[in-house]
Amino acid sequence: MLQKILEGLGLSKGESETYTQLVAHGKCSARRLAERLHIPRTSVYDKLRKLLQLGLVCDQEEDGQVVYCPTDETAISRLLEEKLTSLQIQKQKLHS
Repeated sequence: MLQKILEGLGLSKGESETYTQLVAHGKCSARRLAERLHIPRTSVYDKLRKLLQLGLVCDQEEDGQVVYCPTDETAISRLLEEKLTSLQIQKQKLHS
């Protein structure tokens, strides 16, 4: 269900799968995510970059390597509010 919500907010299937993996397993390196998702690590970095931009994921250094973890649930709520506002504006434009 979370994956479908994220896709509805404009995330790609791969981005939403990456995020749900982090939610399910907690902080993780890009290498580990690539293994879990069965995709090249370079592809994981592209997906993580987008999730970082959206504020859904944070990164931190731990024992000399970068690990990624999901931010709190308010990030998804914020994205939903932004989407709702955008749709309301489009609706107003349609009726004017």
